[in-house]
Amino acid sequence: MVIGAAEENNLHINEEKTVQMTLRKGGKSTLKHNITLHRKPLQKVGNYKYLGITLQTTAASFGLHIQERAAAAIRAAYNIPNLANLSTCMAKKLFKTVAPVITYGIEIM
Repeated sequence: MVIGAAEENNLHINEEKTVQMTLRKGGKSTLKHNITLHRKPLQKVGNYKYLGITLQTTAASFGLHIQERAAAAIRAAYNIPNLANLSTCMAKKLFKTVAPVITYGIEIM
Protein backbone atom coordinates (compact mmCIF):
# COMPACT_ATOMS: atom_id res chain seq x y z
CA MET A 1 0.00 0.00 0.00
CA VAL A 2 1.12 3.60 -0.55
CA ILE A 3 1.34 4.32 3.17
CA GLY A 4 3.76 1.44 3.70
CA ALA A 5 5.89 2.68 0.81
CA ALA A 6 5.96 6.16 2.33
CA GLU A 7 7.18 4.85 5.66
CA GLU A 8 9.79 2.64 3.97
CA ASN A 9 11.22 5.81 2.43
CA ASN A 10 11.14 7.74 5.73
CA LEU A 11 8.22 9.91 4.60
CA HIS A 12 5.92 10.58 7.52
CA ILE A 13 2.19 11.10 6.92
CA ASN A 14 0.49 13.63 9.20
CA GLU A 15 -2.53 11.83 10.65
CA GLU A 16 -4.28 15.10 11.50
CA LYS A 17 -4.08 16.45 7.94
CA THR A 18 -4.72 13.24 6.00
CA VAL A 19 -8.24 12.40 4.80
CA GLN A 20 -9.70 9.93 2.34
CA MET A 21 -11.73 10.94 -0.67
CA THR A 22 -12.65 8.29 -3.21
CA LEU A 23 -13.18 9.57 -6.74
CA ARG A 24 -15.73 7.51 -8.64
CA LYS A 25 -18.09 7.70 -11.58
CA GLY A 26 -21.13 7.21 -9.37
CA GLY A 27 -22.63 4.95 -6.75
CA LYS A 28 -21.72 4.55 -3.11
CA SER A 29 -18.36 3.80 -1.55
CA THR A 30 -17.88 0.24 -0.31
CA LEU A 31 -15.88 -1.15 2.60
CA LYS A 32 -13.07 -2.19 0.28
CA HIS A 33 -12.40 1.52 -0.28
CA ASN A 34 -11.46 2.15 3.38
CA ILE A 35 -7.88 3.25 3.96
CA THR A 36 -6.25 3.02 7.36
CA LEU A 37 -3.22 4.79 8.76
CA HIS A 38 -1.58 3.12 11.77
CA ARG A 39 -4.63 0.81 11.97
CA LYS A 40 -7.03 3.77 12.26
CA PRO A 41 -9.46 4.51 9.41
CA LEU A 42 -8.93 7.84 7.68
CA GLN A 43 -11.75 10.36 7.84
CA LYS A 44 -13.83 10.19 4.64
CA VAL A 45 -14.73 13.48 2.99
CA GLY A 46 -17.03 14.32 0.09
CA ASN A 47 -14.92 17.20 -1.18
CA TYR A 48 -11.39 18.49 -0.68
CA LYS A 49 -9.60 21.66 -1.69
CA TYR A 50 -6.25 20.86 -3.32
CA LEU A 51 -4.08 23.61 -4.76
CA GLY A 52 -7.09 25.93 -4.82
CA ILE A 53 -9.32 23.52 -6.75
CA THR A 54 -12.26 21.98 -4.91
CA LEU A 55 -12.45 18.32 -5.85
CA GLN A 56 -15.59 16.26 -5.31
CA THR A 57 -16.12 12.52 -5.01
CA THR A 58 -17.87 12.40 -8.38
CA ALA A 59 -14.82 12.99 -10.53
CA ALA A 60 -16.68 14.69 -13.39
CA SER A 61 -18.42 17.25 -11.15
CA PHE A 62 -16.92 20.66 -10.42
CA GLY A 63 -20.17 22.29 -9.28
CA LEU A 64 -18.88 23.16 -5.82
CA HIS A 65 -15.69 24.69 -7.23
CA ILE A 66 -17.71 26.81 -9.67
CA GLN A 67 -20.02 27.97 -6.85
CA GLU A 68 -17.01 28.98 -4.76
CA ARG A 69 -15.45 30.91 -7.68
CA ALA A 70 -18.74 32.72 -8.37
CA ALA A 71 -19.09 33.65 -4.69
CA ALA A 72 -15.51 34.97 -4.64
CA ALA A 73 -16.20 37.10 -7.72
CA ILE A 74 -19.38 38.53 -6.18
CA ARG A 75 -17.51 39.37 -2.95
CA ALA A 76 -14.80 41.08 -4.99
CA ALA A 77 -17.41 43.11 -6.92
CA TYR A 78 -19.13 44.25 -3.70
CA ASN A 79 -15.81 45.57 -2.39
CA ILE A 80 -15.60 48.08 -5.25
CA PRO A 81 -16.93 51.47 -4.15
CA ASN A 82 -19.26 53.29 -6.58
CA LEU A 83 -19.24 50.45 -9.08
CA ALA A 84 -22.07 51.98 -11.11
CA ASN A 85 -20.09 55.22 -11.57
CA LEU A 86 -16.99 53.65 -13.15
CA SER A 87 -15.88 54.73 -16.59
CA THR A 88 -15.86 52.12 -19.37
CA CYS A 89 -12.06 52.17 -19.43
CA MET A 90 -11.84 51.59 -15.67
CA ALA A 91 -14.51 48.86 -15.85
CA LYS A 92 -12.43 47.00 -18.46
CA LYS A 93 -9.31 47.24 -16.29
CA LEU A 94 -11.29 46.05 -13.29
CA PHE A 95 -12.71 43.10 -15.22
CA LYS A 96 -9.19 42.05 -16.21
CA THR A 97 -8.31 42.12 -12.51
CA VAL A 98 -11.37 40.17 -11.32
CA ALA A 99 -11.49 37.64 -14.19
CA PRO A 100 -8.74 35.40 -12.73
CA VAL A 101 -10.72 35.14 -9.46
CA ILE A 102 -13.74 33.93 -11.41
CA THR A 103 -11.96 31.56 -13.76
CA TYR A 104 -9.34 29.96 -11.50
CA GLY A 105 -9.28 26.25 -12.22
CA ILE A 106 -11.86 26.40 -15.01
CA GLU A 107 -9.35 25.25 -17.63
CA ILE A 108 -9.18 21.79 -16.03
CA MET A 109 -12.84 21.10 -16.73
